[in-house]
Amino acid sequence: MITVLIVDDQEGLLRSLKRALDIEGFEVYTATNCSEAWKTSCESRVDVVLLDMVIPGYDALGFLSRLKSERPEIKVVAMSGDSKLTVVAKKADAVLEKPLQMTELRRTLKEILKEV
Repeated sequence: MITVLIVDDQEGLLRSLKRALDIEGFEVYTATNCSEAWKTSCESRVDVVLLDMVIPGYDALGFLSRLKSERPEIKVVAMSGDSKLTVVAKKADAVLEKPLQMTELRRTLKEILKEV
């Protein structure tokens, strides 16, 4: 089973994405900040991280860099409602603009998981 970690400070979005990905057959973890996300990524098997690039009080880009450096096997999909930040997130395996469209998320996950 493919495991997805969703990192976003918007708890409503976390719940709806978790529910949608559960239905798709993924095992899903959630975190509201980068500290929780790092802990989860170290304690559990994680295949993909869906990472909001704007989390108040946290350095999402720093987390992304650390994740790609120390856990390169984990695929990262950067998410942002700010189109300017998508350029900064080039270290990610994919970038999606918020609000997310489930069809686009499914396509992106399918594409990046070909190697997992």
